[in-house]
Amino acid sequence: MGERRCLHIGSQCDTQDHLSRLRRVVTDLDAVFRDPALGGCRPALADGVSLLLDPGAAALEAALRTAVARASADGATLFVTFTGHGFATGSDFHLMTRGSSASDPGSACALGELLSELLAAHPHFDGLVLVLDACESGHALTTLGDVFREVARTTGQRFEVLVSTGTGTASACAFTLALGELLRSGAGTPRPSLTADTALSLLRDRLPGQRPDHRMFDRGSEVPYSDPSLWLALNAARTRRGSEQLADLLTWYQPTAEAGTLARRLDYTRVLAVTGPAGQGKSSLLASLVNDRDAVAVVTAATTPESVAGTLVRDLERLPEFPDAIGAFLRSTPDSELAGLDALHARVLGPLGHLPRPVRLVVDGLDQLSPTAREPALAALDALSSDARLAHVSLLVSARTGTRLPRGAEEFALGTATRDEVSAYLTRRAVPRHLHDTVVARSDGNWLVARAYADVAEGLDTAAELPGTLGAAFDRALDGAKSRPDQEDELLDAVLTVLAAAGPGPALPVSVLLDAVRLLTGPGPARLVHDVLVRLQGLLVRAAPGTEQELVGLFHARLAEHLATTDDLDLYEDLMGPADFGAPAAPAPRRRIRAADGHGALADVLNARVPHGAQGHGTQPFEYALAAEPEHLWQAGRKKAVLHGLQCRTAARPADNLARWTAWLPRLTDTFGRRSEESLAARLQLSTHTEAVGRRGEALALARELAEDCRAVLGPRHTATLTVRHDVIRWDDGGDLDRRIEHAHALVAEVRQIHGPEHADTLGAQQTVAWLLGANDPAAGRAYLEDMLPTATRALGAHDARVLQLRLNITYRLNEEGRHEDARRTLAELLPDMTARLPPHHRSVITARANLVELTAACGLHREALSLCAELLSTMEGFYGDEHPDVLVVRGNHAAHLLRAGRRTEAVALLREVAAAQSRVLGDTHSSTVAARTILARLDGG
Repeated sequence: MGERRCLHIGSQCDTQDHLSRLRRVVTDLDAVFRDPALGGCRPALADGVSLLLDPGAAALEAALRTAVARASADGATLFVTFTGHGFATGSDFHLMTRGSSASDPGSACALGELLSELLAAHPHFDGLVLVLDACESGHALTTLGDVFREVARTTGQRFEVLVSTGTGTASACAFTLALGELLRSGAGTPRPSLTADTALSLLRDRLPGQRPDHRMFDRGSEVPYSDPSLWLALNAARTRRGSEQLADLLTWYQPTAEAGTLARRLDYTRVLAVTGPAGQGKSSLLASLVNDRDAVAVVTAATTPESVAGTLVRDLERLPEFPDAIGAFLRSTPDSELAGLDALHARVLGPLGHLPRPVRLVVDGLDQLSPTAREPALAALDALSSDARLAHVSLLVSARTGTRLPRGAEEFALGTATRDEVSAYLTRRAVPRHLHDTVVARSDGNWLVARAYADVAEGLDTAAELPGTLGAAFDRALDGAKSRPDQEDELLDAVLTVLAAAGPGPALPVSVLLDAVRLLTGPGPARLVHDVLVRLQGLLVRAAPGTEQELVGLFHARLAEHLATTDDLDLYEDLMGPADFGAPAAPAPRRRIRAADGHGALADVLNARVPHGAQGHGTQPFEYALAAEPEHLWQAGRKKAVLHGLQCRTAARPADNLARWTAWLPRLTDTFGRRSEESLAARLQLSTHTEAVGRRGEALALARELAEDCRAVLGPRHTATLTVRHDVIRWDDGGDLDRRIEHAHALVAEVRQIHGPEHADTLGAQQTVAWLLGANDPAAGRAYLEDMLPTATRALGAHDARVLQLRLNITYRLNEEGRHEDARRTLAELLPDMTARLPPHHRSVITARANLVELTAACGLHREALSLCAELLSTMEGFYGDEHPDVLVVRGNHAAHLLRAGRRTEAVALLREVAAAQSRVLGDTHSSTVAARTILARLDGG
């Protein structure tokens, strides 16, 4: 989005009553708009000024000219407020300054005349909000209505006007005071921000003696919608009633009898799934039942296990006990086990097992899960019904009929709405009464159809003018978003092309949308795309609108399907049966939308913005690319590129990477064949990630089968064949050691012949030889490593992590040979190089420091070992906390070193603390707990 800028003007007038609190309230309003946590605005004037107090008429006009010109030049959004005195004439509304007089209109600033001139000359700003707190400011809406409409028509711009009163008096800056207080304190609603429209009703409640009002102008008309990106301030008191998308569904929500039945079922059902066909109102029903204590995730086509976990965690963090639950889970889970967990188990279910209070998870739209995300997400939800530690966690989900549901879920099949319920909804939507019977009949109890007709019913004289099908209703609403009703709209078509490819739900970062649209239409200002998004309101869902983090998507899967197909009859029959009620056939839409073009544009943008190999976990473009880029490539017909994208863009957790490859492998093998080069590469990734999560036996079986296929298809000297052979040697822990060493030597010879002695693959194979040799003969393994070291250092660099690991392995072998002093000296020389290259909490650094402690003690240097152990313990406690299992191990070692140093009393006291903590964290039967208690018993007995 463009920069948000503000200009706040407060002006006394010598010919009017003195406004005693004007300076204070305008200054406070300026502070609210400038606060990064509230209004997030920058000053509108070039000299960094956003507050103008008691200006003369010339200074006021000059400030407005500068603010509008700068906003237009930079494509910025502009907020202008005026607090003071004003008066209306027959053709304009005038802002009064110090020397103004109501009897002399020329002494005041003619707002309509000035705005007409400025906005015509500088039309490229990205939205304008004008707030007026002055007597008779309502005249600005009536007297200047035609002016505002003409400005909107000629500039193609959108802007809003919020006034403090109608044709009467404004009470001594009360409106500005109330607005500032409202924006600073926020409102107890689920909305993430406060717009002029949403603030209006709240201000009317606070100012019963005045008549605040609001208008929105767009494309030459006064329009009933508001632009959510033109928010005044973020909502500081936002309540958490589900996600923002679910909150939007409550705008026209019509309560039904089934809602009450479902609410009662929730009281005694732990895992409940609301199911029904598309458009039956499942999401709206969930939105009506969600409360502030729930953790909510809304599924889109770009949803990943990581994103679901992140969304749920953000909600769960509102519970005061959740941070402690996270800590308890991390302390009780060894790193080796944690590494094998996917994001949902590691970040959500694991901590919830330690949460001392009931909680409910709500997941809307399980049917929208992509093939990549479906199985890991459902596996995590399955655990809710089978894991006794999660008995206090309940689950509420929604899905289309026929979707695989979480294990143990009770299904609540949602029926159709009654005629009375649909009619009540149409009344709330102000649909003309003479259309009700027709819409009720055509909707046949389906809320999506009823909504689609309500969206296009305004101003129709007869039911015959209603669209004949759901698709035709969508088309009419889309036609209403054109910049010119009688012309094709290339920009609208491009936006819809990209959104159709992205799918339903707020998943697509607006920044990515902008770049993709520019690929389809050529360079253009962002504000024009923002204009299209505003005109598409009702057909879109937008999260965090008007911010750098905005996400956007089509409001329903049926609309996405309609845009991607020309077969409207099938779409209609699926919901309502044949369209045979005599309505005139709708002309074919003139939109030029090819979803494949949208997929291709999105894939190109993601490749440019997040190059393959780049990492950016937690950033919007990267997370979207991780989730959606492979599907965009596939749908764009670039199926071979999918493999490269999956290889180069990885999730943060090994288990999530394994889930991606598990989901994609069948599609790749079905398309290219199981023994194609593409499928062999994918199978290699599958075996690699299977081993990474600790399932080595399964990975070995996959690698052995793959090795035969690679040799047969690619040849024995192909890189993939050699890589799989290396994996088989490394992972075959139960195999004959001499035979593995023989195979490893043969592999080194072949790789050296193909790549040369300094290639990383050669050095990697040599590391395996050294490791295997050292298992039988530490000296032979160490000698092999020392022979490798000069070549590896020359090829990779002295501070490469692989070289540092090689040097660390040499110290292991020296220690195994019994050469403790040589091992200690070598490790002491290595550690400064490791800490210069790696962070202090890196596992290799921690391991090296722990080894140095034990080697120092083995050399009889117990005081030095005790000091080194204390330093290591301090580092680990600072990073992991006091009760992490690895920290407890080091604390136990510290107790042993205290004992060796002759400090028996301290050692026994510390060991008692460690044993108690291990019992609390690991359980009484854990081997570490038993070992600590055994040592204590011996000490107590001695």
